[in-house]
Amino acid sequence: MTKSVWGLLAGLATLLAVLVTAPSQQSDLWQFLGRFHPTLVHLPIGILVVALALELAGRYFGAKSVLGSVPMLLLLGAWSAIVAALAGTLLSNWGGYQPTTLMWHRIVGLVVVVLAVVAYALRRQPGPPNGLAWYPITAALLGVGLAVGGHLGGTLTHGEGYLTDNLAPPLRSLLGLPAKTNLGAVPTGNLDSAPAYQALIQPMLTQRCGNCHNPDRKSGGLSLTNLTDLLAGGRNGKVIVPGRSAESEVIRRIWLPPGHQDRMPPDRTIPIAEAELIKWWIDQGAPDELKLAEMERPTAVRRILDSYGLDDLATGVFTVKIAPADSAAIASAQRSGLRIAPIASNSAFLAVATSGPLTAASLDALKPMAAQVAWLDLAGTAADDSTVGRLTILRHLARLSLQNTRVTDRGLEGIKDLGYLEYLNLYGTQVTDDGLSALHQLKRLRSLFLWGTKVTAGGADSLRRVLPRLDVSLGLEAVSDSTTGR
Repeated sequence: MTKSVWGLLAGLATLLAVLVTAPSQQSDLWQFLGRFHPTLVHLPIGILVVALALELAGRYFGAKSVLGSVPMLLLLGAWSAIVAALAGTLLSNWGGYQPTTLMWHRIVGLVVVVLAVVAYALRRQPGPPNGLAWYPITAALLGVGLAVGGHLGGTLTHGEGYLTDNLAPPLRSLLGLPAKTNLGAVPTGNLDSAPAYQALIQPMLTQRCGNCHNPDRKSGGLSLTNLTDLLAGGRNGKVIVPGRSAESEVIRRIWLPPGHQDRMPPDRTIPIAEAELIKWWIDQGAPDELKLAEMERPTAVRRILDSYGLDDLATGVFTVKIAPADSAAIASAQRSGLRIAPIASNSAFLAVATSGPLTAASLDALKPMAAQVAWLDLAGTAADDSTVGRLTILRHLARLSLQNTRVTDRGLEGIKDLGYLEYLNLYGTQVTDDGLSALHQLKRLRSLFLWGTKVTAGGADSLRRVLPRLDVSLGLEAVSDSTTGR
């Protein structure tokens, strides 16, 4: 054998030794060298493909003058394949690739290296292959190995289906592949009953990012196919900061311009609408259990959801399914001095107000329809702390008006368990800063009116810190005092 063949065999032996002995945890230098594999691997592919093309041209198309270049190309291709395989071995031990695909890519890569060395050994003399029967077979197998290895490498780098995603529908059907995914559609689950993350956000992340970031192939040490892994982050740390999308690495990468080396996904663009929804979900605190109807939806988000037909959803208490109140009970309550009407057509929820003096009989009349009362207006009545204490049976109460009543701090203790309460009017009552602590549990409370009470600007600010989504109105005089320091 010639020196060049012995040299190739020595290179092949080195590759085999590295394959056997390379540790799973490597130094920074080895990791750095491994990252050259995606660049280096294109060199042997190109050289070997050209060598095989020239061989075909010389043997079957009369271009015999090109045959003299084939041995040198095979030699260069074999050596570059050895170097690329060495870098690939270093890369594979820390890249977080899908194990089965990685295993076959390494096997096929090694086979390609061996075939390139054998092809050169059989074809090292200039001119025709001298009738050696094994050379054409070796060359054919080498071509197949290059194609298969390239496909597996593309799958490792870009995910399953990278080479088949853009096939025409007839070809996809012929190959038994499923229909191409519509990247413009929002994949959703049951938004009426499932949490927004499970039904809306996770399907987006799985479809757009799941090929590379899944439990089997954690590219960058990161999986994006479940909330636990998403919050855990990857090799470089956290990618989600609940409540702060601007500080979340996943948002930064999604919004990078096309062509940026850190952009994710690297080979396609997440629709802006979906990127906005992911950003909104993070700003909402990246909740796991909240349904879409239970989450704050700013105007921009509502428009996006509406464009997908997803914003026509009940919110708050109106997500609860209840039966209509008994008509006889409603008639009896009306005779006791209450005005009662449905909140909306085809709704079982009721709005209740007084049409005369508030009496014990009036409050008792609400008991048979306690589940249906969602709005209650007791403004200007003789309601006091004991009255408010009797409202705990109205477990679905969403709006409560107590302005100009005799309610004090003690009375607020009676509404702290009304979990669906969104609106509370305490104008003209005797409520003070101390009483506001009873409202801390009302996580759905969004509007609170405190004009004419003894609540100070400082007390209102303290409540806002506990309920940051709450709009507290103290009146113009209170606002003026807080801004001037009086």
